[in-house]
Amino acid sequence: MTSENTHHEFTVVGSGLRGIGLAKALLDRGVRGSDILMLEAAPFFGGSVVSVPLNGFLVDAGVHMFDAFSDPLYEFVADMDTSLDCVEVQSSSSYGGVVTPDFSLPNLTSLTDHEKQSIWSDLKSKPATLDSNSIDELSSLAELFQYRYGVGASQIFESIFDQIYRLPASQVEADAILRTSLGRLKFGSDEEMWKLKRSTEFLDDVIAVSKRSLASVQNVSRTYYPSSGEGFNGFVKSCKHFLEGQGVSIKLKTSLGKIESQGARLRLFENSGESIASTANLMWENDNFGALELLTRDTNQLSSLAYGTPMRFVIFGVRLDQVRDFTYHQNFNSDDLTYRTAYAGQYSGQVKNGITFITCECPVGGFEDLDDGLFLKKVWDEISALNLVEGSPIWGEYRDIAKTFRMYRTGFRDAFHELCSEVNEVFGDKVSLCDPSLFFKKDIIAASMESANALA
Repeated sequence: MTSENTHHEFTVVGSGLRGIGLAKALLDRGVRGSDILMLEAAPFFGGSVVSVPLNGFLVDAGVHMFDAFSDPLYEFVADMDTSLDCVEVQSSSSYGGVVTPDFSLPNLTSLTDHEKQSIWSDLKSKPATLDSNSIDELSSLAELFQYRYGVGASQIFESIFDQIYRLPASQVEADAILRTSLGRLKFGSDEEMWKLKRSTEFLDDVIAVSKRSLASVQNVSRTYYPSSGEGFNGFVKSCKHFLEGQGVSIKLKTSLGKIESQGARLRLFENSGESIASTANLMWENDNFGALELLTRDTNQLSSLAYGTPMRFVIFGVRLDQVRDFTYHQNFNSDDLTYRTAYAGQYSGQVKNGITFITCECPVGGFEDLDDGLFLKKVWDEISALNLVEGSPIWGEYRDIAKTFRMYRTGFRDAFHELCSEVNEVFGDKVSLCDPSLFFKKDIIAASMESANALA
């Protein structure tokens, strides 16, 4: 049901996971559903987590699992979708032609002893008091790599980043590390890495070990995925049904054209000039900050500083017996076409007459001169060589996605802080902005809870 009330205490802009999380958290803190309005510019609910139809299946453009969720976070989302199933994640990665099970970062053990000794020398020279998680003082991701890992490993990680995201690490903000699989360093056995981790607090944050080794010493949070067989659309549909059932008003195809202050409230208008609603609090819960900038100061600098990494997204139809038992594999071999391969049909519960599917994300570049058939063959041969599949696919197709894995170019952080200051100057504390650095679902949901605590 949708309320016709035009006076609301809270208006949430964006219906993706940020907006869903904040609306649910407000309800949990006693806010009446009729006091919450959600605005979405797109004609559909769910934002970037919505699955797309491909050859009879609903496919996520990425690995849209609820990964590393604690029990409280699981309970929070399960209130809206009881179909969530626990997924036993079996990740692996490859670098330098070597496949590492139970590990989703680049494993540099294929380097020469001289190269590994150089990395270790760089790490030993770091003061034990360094804060590996500090990004505020660093101007770019390239600086962060060197700050954390030293010259040798930094050059390797910069090369991997450029290969996957088609943007030099020197041209993106340091918080891009939060959107990548390059957050920690491994160049030896788990036993060796554990010794290094324990040697200083700094190295404990920098050094990586395999998930299996990690699980032996601490409680690893669980991973969940909707079991409805509709991809993440199943979750999105359940959330919309839940929120509307609580009285939350949801308006799709509605873009803000103007915001006016009227005392303690804001008046919201569409691009056409038609009035949308009056609200006491406006929460900007999507990453289109350029649109808010236009509403605030009639400039659009932030949009030019947001970079959506292009990908070619491949889906192969397979029989269940053609696929090795894995969840996803991340490939950091620089000459290969694929980056992440996911056994998406397995964890999304989509099997039709014994046929399911796997997906491959291919960074744009390296296949421009290949016709469709040769491109799909090379991708299949590549994942076959990684021992992920066998035989031949039943069918294969792809679609080009112009903007995935949003990164922010250097200068975005300063421009964003300027926007926050101007928004506060114009609208006071009636308008709040979400944290643009958050990427993982567990962090987004946790931030939603904190925001609701402050608002409600």
